[in-house]
Amino acid sequence: MSIQVEHIESNNGTVIKLLQYPESSVDSFDLTIFSTEELTKFRAFKSSKRQHEFYFTRLLWNYFKINEPIQYNQIGRPILRSGFISISHSRNVIAIAYNPEHSVGIDAEYHSPKLKKIQNKYISETDAAMVNVKNESELTIIWSVKEAIYKMEQIEGLSFKENIHVKLEQTKALVDVAKGAELHHYTFEFKDYGDFVLTYCSHADLNGKTLF
Repeated sequence: MSIQVEHIESNNGTVIKLLQYPESSVDSFDLTIFSTEELTKFRAFKSSKRQHEFYFTRLLWNYFKINEPIQYNQIGRPILRSGFISISHSRNVIAIAYNPEHSVGIDAEYHSPKLKKIQNKYISETDAAMVNVKNESELTIIWSVKEAIYKMEQIEGLSFKENIHVKLEQTKALVDVAKGAELHHYTFEFKDYGDFVLTYCSHADLNGKTLF
């Protein structure tokens, strides 16, 4: 089975890897990569899609050479004892970000016309002033960044449209997250692979003035 694994450089100790895999049969999987607990979970999935995502996520995690299984908290987010992890899967792409000291965010998102159709659900007036809403690529990046932020944050009831605002600057995205007394700032980087974009957090400032 031919897979592609890419290591992506980050500037703050975050390790990021991306895996692309071809169409394949579950019967071709090397199930020895699983622990007993993981194998039980893998076999419990009724969907072939979920089995593929689970298998290739564990396969990619092995490339990090961190001898610790991925666990999940009560709301289904991946957690580790020895650091912080973020996982994204979209079609045949798996992306993982890991940092030993602070939370990380990552998202892979395929370009899709539907993001333009539903832009009123995640693009506010603040966003519209800073992004070309007619540009499908920019809309994909904005959606992807907001997806990653939502997974990172622990703020109940966070709204993509009202609480997360994104400004694009070349290969970076500046992000404000505001809800009640909370005000968080992030710098994201992004890469466009043609069919999909990858966005990932490279810096967080939880106690600063608004970025824009």
